[in-house]
Amino acid sequence: DVYHLPKNANLIKLCNQLESKYEIIIIDCPPASEKITTIALSKADFSVVPVSTKGGSDLQVFEEFLEHLELIRGKLAAPLPSYLVLNFFKPKMVLHKSFKTAIENLTEEYQMPIIATIGDRVSFGEASAIGMGIMEWKDDKAKNEINVLCEFINQKITENGEK
Repeated sequence: DVYHLPKNANLIKLCNQLESKYEIIIIDCPPASEKITTIALSKADFSVVPVSTKGGSDLQVFEEFLEHLELIRGKLAAPLPSYLVLNFFKPKMVLHKSFKTAIENLTEEYQMPIIATIGDRVSFGEASAIGMGIMEWKDDKAKNEINVLCEFINQKITENGEK
């Protein structure tokens, strides 16, 4: 089931209602320092944060998110485990390699390990354009990248279920 949260809706109330109905709740929200992000992080067993390596303001926005995450961790006195996915990565591009190094430095400082790297592959767009998922598509490298991410998330869900 997919629920779209209206602009002025109460995310805490919705999560509390859904927790009795579902074992797993995925909240997709912006990484900005918005109220909804704060609530989502505080309700989460763990979070997965995708960050583009294309440059521009992405690094600044990511650093602001990390600072916000640290504030929430401090206020709640909780670790709030968070993990990073590098997205649109081109390993041969100097900009992308430099951006990855900068992100790695930040993730070490803020205890947010990189769990997967997703390449900047045309196949993601091609598969989507014809209504297919990447696992149905012919690009084995893209499938492997997504499998790494899915396996990690599945492991975390299993660990949280055992607690």
